Amino acid sequence: MRRMSQAPPQWSPDGRWWWDGQRWVPAQPPQPAGPPPQNSGPPAQHPGPPAQQHGAPYPGSPGGPVRPHRSVGPWIAVGAIALVLVLGLTIGGVVFFRSLPRDSERSATAPTASAERPSATPTPTPTGPGPVRCRPDRGTGCFPKISMAKLVAALRAKGFACEKSGKYGTRCAKRVGDNDQHSYSLRRNLSDADQLESFLALGSAAAVGNDPPDRTGQANRRTVEALQAGLGYVLPGSESTRQKIAAWAQKTQGRCRDTLDVHQEIDGFQLRCSNPDAIAIAGKNGTVTTWSGSVSIGAGFLR
Repeated sequence: MRRMSQAPPQWSPDGRWWWDGQRWVPAQPPQPAGPPPQNSGPPAQHPGPPAQQHGAPYPGSPGGPVRPHRSVGPWIAVGAIALVLVLGLTIGGVVFFRSLPRDSERSATAPTASAERPSATPTPTPTGPGPVRCRPDRGTGCFPKISMAKLVAALRAKGFACEKSGKYGTRCAKRVGDNDQHSYSLRRNLSDADQLESFLALGSAAAVGNDPPDRTGQANRRTVEALQAGLGYVLPGSESTRQKIAAWAQKTQGRCRDTLDVHQEIDGFQLRCSNPDAIAIAGKNGTVTTWSGSVSIGAGFLR
């Protein structure tokens, strides 16, 4: 009996598929179909491919099923973007570190601790001989270069007796001669107890008896004396301003206007004066009559 030889597989025209008798199978890798072996007998009968039996085209043929394949384009784009980001971060880091100051430059330009932490209540900086703002955010004026605590301590060192007078005031007095007196009335700022807002110098002359001689002139002299001595305490660094205020008081005291208005303004300070008034007080040793005049200096309100 004659043996039938096995027929070679049937390949698609593109060489990527072969027919196994039931379906198209992808070739891995595709192998070119060799010439069919010589066979003396009739060829074996195999069912033809779908293209011959049922009209089904092989994969990849026109109108046939397309074999899916993955595209590498998106992955190339992702890699390019990642490369650009890495390069950008590297260049940016180099530029940043080169822009940082060196240690010597940092030490030369580093701010001091006092510059970083300003005081809660900054001390007013005098810009001239006149008053300064008690607080930077308010217009109330105060005396420059003097504090209430230092002023009271200096007066006590000169023999003045000082005591509180009201909520915001301090009164200091010292006897001069037998019956005369110098007095100072100090008013502090409402928001800062250590800053002087106004200063009043008062001179008094007293006489004992039911019909004492008039001592108005003596009271005027004591008032000017008290003012001149007090100016050295409240305006220690403004000699020109002190001289102008003292000259005005010598000329005006005893002829003051009987008003509450500002009588004179010198270097920003508001001046007022009062003529002596006589006040009689009866005591065990008789009636004591006192004449008192005054000159006040106020720092006013700064615009």
